[in-house]
Amino acid sequence: MDDFVCDTLTQWQLTDVIDRFKDEGIDEESFLLLDEGTISQLIPKAGPRLKFLKKCRGLIEPAVPPTSPDVQPTATTPPSMEDQTAPVVPAMIPQTLHIIPQFDIRQILTGSTEGKLILGSLDEDVIIPSQRKCLVRILVSHLMEKFGESPTSETKKALAAALIHGFPSLKDESDSSSGFGYWFTPGRNRRPATGFLEERLRNVRKRMRKPARSQSTQQTPPQSSEASTRRTFIPECTISEERAIQCKEWLKHNSQPLNQVEQYMQDTAVYRAKSLRENGWDIQGIRQEFPHLFTPGMVS
Repeated sequence: MDDFVCDTLTQWQLTDVIDRFKDEGIDEESFLLLDEGTISQLIPKAGPRLKFLKKCRGLIEPAVPPTSPDVQPTATTPPSMEDQTAPVVPAMIPQTLHIIPQFDIRQILTGSTEGKLILGSLDEDVIIPSQRKCLVRILVSHLMEKFGESPTSETKKALAAALIHGFPSLKDESDSSSGFGYWFTPGRNRRPATGFLEERLRNVRKRMRKPARSQSTQQTPPQSSEASTRRTFIPECTISEERAIQCKEWLKHNSQPLNQVEQYMQDTAVYRAKSLRENGWDIQGIRQEFPHLFTPGMVS
């Protein structure tokens, strides 16, 4: 008996049969050829024999994973050529396009007789205050016709920019950023938008909505003619509306020199009274438009 047989029986905890295997001359080759009849002669006792048979089967027959006849191998279907070559289309993300309109100021003005007269003056770089008011009226009328009574800030900026681009003499020299500050200045920091175009839009909207408020005013007790006259009478402004707006814008952003502030407040008194009556602002709106009204000692 060689070492293989002795070591195997020792590992299988069958040392009691080592001598029997030795007596029968069982070596490695014959060990692997043992059948059940020979094993029964070598190991008469059933218990050790069953253990040997179990160990022997595991040694002689390699472990093969069981297969079930019900389980059939499945072949993976290769992708078709169409699937392989089809491009991957990314999901489209909806986007909102904000289109800034283009304005042809010359074409807008040629649509009316007054506009043609203004156009002639603009070509000569000369425009008087009455023509400027008419120009604003024509432009705002066109603006509301195309974009409604509440056009966006970008639309109003585009109109003002087109105006000074077509007629550089109308440029606001004090506005180094856009050049159209007199015509339109967007609101910022809770301050309302300003400028000739914005003022006109605001007044037109107010007149359009006035009939809706007329019913409530009809219930107001009538005043005497004398009281009504005192309330509605406002003297004529001593400066042009354009100059008054310039002074108002300066006062919004300056508090010095004091003598100039006082002079501008005095010059814009009539314009200020008309604006307050026409717009009906609340305290916050008045503070934004005329901040120096709340400066102690400024208004006696």
